[in-house]
Amino acid sequence: MSSINLSLAFRLTTSLPTAQEHADALWQVAQLLKRYGLPEHQWHPPADTPQSSIALQAFEPSGASQALVDAALQAEKDSPNALVGNWRSLGVWNGLEKEGAAAFDLTLSSMPSSPCTLTLQTKSLPSLDQLEPLIELLRELISTWPWPVTMASIGPARYFAMHQVFKDRLGAGWILYLPQIIAEDALSTSAGVFPVSSAEKQLGTLIASVCDAVFDVRNPAHIQAANAIEVSLADRDLLPLHTAL
Repeated sequence: MSSINLSLAFRLTTSLPTAQEHADALWQVAQLLKRYGLPEHQWHPPADTPQSSIALQAFEPSGASQALVDAALQAEKDSPNALVGNWRSLGVWNGLEKEGAAAFDLTLSSMPSSPCTLTLQTKSLPSLDQLEPLIELLRELISTWPWPVTMASIGPARYFAMHQVFKDRLGAGWILYLPQIIAEDALSTSAGVFPVSSAEKQLGTLIASVCDAVFDVRNPAHIQAANAIEVSLADRDLLPLHTAL
């Protein structure tokens, strides 16, 4: 089994959401993760120590807990003066540090130069260790997210740091989402192509570099498959620059 690193980028269409709205957006993610063996009562908010965090619950059945909202308020107070009212980051974890560990974090920014991000990390979690559930999770996240998603990816951090073709552009990793309609025959590779839709309208496309196994950065064939997607997309002017986000 492997570690999963999911990253989703988007931009706010309004001013910075309130601490309550920020915490409720995390609750929305927690609702999606319940089907993958991560119940809402096992998530914990930030605190001064791991023990203090584990003593608190981040979510209630109807929404974010007061402890999580308080953590969001504290995060804003702790921000540099220039960021207050413009930027806030808030995350939760399931109290585990080894096998079965999971955490997700939502960073919101109203500054044009700073994209917002949702990240999810898991370690050796069987329910999210295959392509099909990851495609399902990304489809649900993107189609129900309150703000327009500009990109999403899943893959080992080592791939993006050491093996992607273009350092100034997005890397394909295991799965890449772009908010564009991309036909399967547009890629000169054996990639898997999965449309993402909402209300019968296609929002974009998920592209998987490896469809028959978990992406392994130690496997040269997997690296070659991801590299081929990046080159194919770049040749068609479909691979965005990081600065475009």
